[in-house]
Amino acid sequence: MRTYPLQGSINLNAVLTMGQTFAWKKRGEWHVGSIGGQVVRVKTENGGATLIADAPDDRPRRYFDAERDMQALRREIALRCPRAARAAAQFPQIRMLRQPLWECLAGFLLSSVNNIKRIARIVENLSQSLGGEQTVGGQKERAFPSAEAVAETSIESLYALGTGFRARGLQAAARAARDGELDAESLRRAPMEEARQTLMGLRGVGPKIADCVLLYALDHARAFPLDVWMLREMRRIYFKGEERPAAEIQAFAQARFGEFAGYAQLYLYHAARMRQRG
Repeated sequence: MRTYPLQGSINLNAVLTMGQTFAWKKRGEWHVGSIGGQVVRVKTENGGATLIADAPDDRPRRYFDAERDMQALRREIALRCPRAARAAAQFPQIRMLRQPLWECLAGFLLSSVNNIKRIARIVENLSQSLGGEQTVGGQKERAFPSAEAVAETSIESLYALGTGFRARGLQAAARAARDGELDAESLRRAPMEEARQTLMGLRGVGPKIADCVLLYALDHARAFPLDVWMLREMRRIYFKGEERPAAEIQAFAQARFGEFAGYAQLYLYHAARMRQRG
């Protein structure tokens, strides 16, 4: 068992179900998921200020960004925009995940024209069929399938697991990851736009999926993912509801928030999501 005191705190249920990832399940007081092909389970203590991980190694430290000073980050956002500052203050336990490239890319490929519940169901189907069996907390669980496993699975079998039209893009990405055409460290070091174009060269990867992967897997903190719903929210907040193209809104957000653009997006998105739920 590993213990990570956090600089700040985390609401695991919110963070793991808000759409950053689709591969975690609730098991009593624990959340069970896969990090780089390794099944782990996590929970919190002390009001979310301490993360407890049942894992064979230290990978949860990076995944949950345990050493991030969240209070300092929220101060930086507050200097740039009062609206984003209010969202950050309202939901201080929201934290960005730092995911392995393949698992993040696969999840967002499956998110195309989909909702969180259905994406999670497809991920579960893939894991049960193609993921390795491991034991955690005395229970047998399945890891998220490796790129190799997906690459070697027929399109027909992927369709049967519920991937639908996303199957070919998922398989193509798996083969690129397996064959070394996608290197996480190279994409992290590359200028953000260059890394974005590399990702968008993959079948099924458009601007929104690329930006999610840049942000949640490749540490490009200026990335600002925009789907139709978030475009509407940005227009409402900053442009008085006026129609503005996505490129203009993205440039506006990156200019205003700089290296904190991704976190600003996360807070604004979650605040709008909670407001919509009442």
